[in-house]
Amino acid sequence: MSNTKYTNEACTDCLFHATAVERLAPRIQAKCDGLANRAAIELIRNDVARMETVLGVTDESQQQPNVDVVRTNCVESEITAICQHSDLYPSQLRDLDVPPRVIFCRGNTRLVTEMDPDDMVSIVGARKATGYGLEVAGTLSADLYKRGAAVVSGLALGIDGAAHLRALGYGNTIAVVACGADRPYPTSHARLYQQIVERGVVVSEVVPGGDVWRWRFPARNRIIAALSAATVVVEAAEASGSLVTADMAQRLGRFVGAVPGPVTSTASAGSNNLIRDGIAKLVANANDIPVGARV
Repeated sequence: MSNTKYTNEACTDCLFHATAVERLAPRIQAKCDGLANRAAIELIRNDVARMETVLGVTDESQQQPNVDVVRTNCVESEITAICQHSDLYPSQLRDLDVPPRVIFCRGNTRLVTEMDPDDMVSIVGARKATGYGLEVAGTLSADLYKRGAAVVSGLALGIDGAAHLRALGYGNTIAVVACGADRPYPTSHARLYQQIVERGVVVSEVVPGGDVWRWRFPARNRIIAALSAATVVVEAAEASGSLVTADMAQRLGRFVGAVPGPVTSTASAGSNNLIRDGIAKLVANANDIPVGARV
């Protein structure tokens, strides 16, 4: 259920920025194509006027998005908007050098506003997962829930979906998405999305109705990394976006773990490298993941 009180209290400046980012999203994509994953994140750090200058926006008629429409859309979509000035804003997100100015939550908002971040674990991994990876992700998710931890992931195909689904078998889970919190993405996960709305929470920094853009995935990943005290990679190829999440978690001083896979498997090459290079601790089971104490 949404909390209209907090949505109405979300400050106009923060909502204005979130709405402007949605309006500028195609230009941000064009500007950041081929650049480092952090390029778009650094761009949205700026205020609206500076973003428009960097992006070459000159049409002043587009510079006044209607914040009241955002509030109305939140209420109609049963979404709670929490800006960075709210007492509900998750404190761990403030560890980011570019924290989201607003988070939009659909479902049980208290999972992100009241739960101890030391009891939150992010499980991420390959979209094209093997049976081994799906089994391990599900087992870790179930065992972590039994230890009192909430599982955070990105609602993607493969490892993310397996972690969410198994957590729902026991209780709840937190999905961070790269589009509006009112939209299931990918659409093939529409049923899983609805189950998470009913029993967990879907979180986004994107205004309701917001579209998916490539730059929004690394931006989404920084939220996944920041929400939890630990991030565990289960199967990742050498160029997997999950490695971006692991890198962000390491930069935040969080625990980073990785599940080892066969050395002959390209699906595990990235996660194996994390262990080899000393970036991640080897995770064989849930007992290898710290819960209840930030590392």
